[in-house]
Formats: sequence, C-alpha cells, structure tokens
Amino acid sequence: MNQILNWINQNNQLVMLLTFVCVLFWLIDSFNHESYRNYTPFGSDLLIDGYYVIRGSRNNLYCTDDANGLICNQDFAGPHETFLIQSLGKGQYALQSTKNNLWCSHTTTGVRCTAPIVGDWEVFNIKHLGKRKYSIQSNRNKQYCSDSGHGWVCDVPTMYGWEFQMFEFIKVPFENIK
Repeated sequence: MNQILNWINQNNQLVMLLTFVCVLFWLIDSFNHESYRNYTPFGSDLLIDGYYVIRGSRNNLYCTDDANGLICNQDFAGPHETFLIQSLGKGQYALQSTKNNLWCSHTTTGVRCTAPIVGDWEVFNIKHLGKRKYSIQSNRNKQYCSDSGHGWVCDVPTMYGWEFQMFEFIKVPFENIK
C-alpha cells in the first residue's frame, strides 16, 4: 500500500491527467447515449423498471396491446400503448400491458398480453443497440422479434440490424398512468 501511495505522490500530475481523461470520456459517453433525456442512469444500456411506450421501427408507429396481440400501428401513445417493463436480471425482462395488467407472452401466434403470471414464455432478452433502440429476443425459442406490420413475431434467427427488428423504448416519466 505504501508503494502505491509513494508512486501517486511522485506522479501526481500524471494521476490528475488520467483522472481528467476518465471523467471526460465518461461525460462524452453519457451524452452519446442520450440517457439524460430518457430518465436512465448515465451510460446505462439497461432498461430500468418502469412504464414505457414502445415504438416499432418499421413505420415508427407506437405498439399497442390489440385483441390479436402486440402490433405497432398507432400514431399516438395512450394507455393501451403503455407497458410496465420489469427487469428479471441479466438482460431479461417481462412486459406487462397496462390495458389489462396481463403479462405479454410469445405464443404460437405472436406476442400477446394474456398471461396472469410470468413464466418462460413471458421472458424476453432485451439488448441495447444505441440511442433508444433495442432488440427483443424471445426466451421461448431464442429467436428475435420483429415488427412485421401485422404484429410482433419472434421468428428471426439472428439480429441482422434490419429496421423492423429494432424497437424504441421511451420511458414514461410518471407512474400514475392508469
């Protein structure tokens, strides 16, 4: 420990310069992530628990909990386009519709919000791609979800980076949305 303190004392200017450079890179990284605008911690790639509206990248329309499943076809976000995102750890999340308070599942006919509890089919791996864009991967079949134009489907084997595979998560800055 004494050796470290002696080295710091002898190289004080170098230590100060390195500290300055680290803080500068942290600030640049924080602003590039735009996290200060999205109510997430600086530099964080993870979604924090809370209410979000989700926008598909195919036509930049908001996703809604429709009778036939999740579909991105709304020009404006309202209560049916708001979802509670709950972190399960390690990049895994569960999505709950505020329309009916049921959890969203990857079913054989797409993603539908009909489950009363969270099981394997209600778990999604969500990965940050930059800005507010994320990929969504089904835990059920390990396939990536896409905004097909007719609803969410999770049948793409890899993340190609196609626009329809990206979803924008926009944090709702208040909790009393119902």
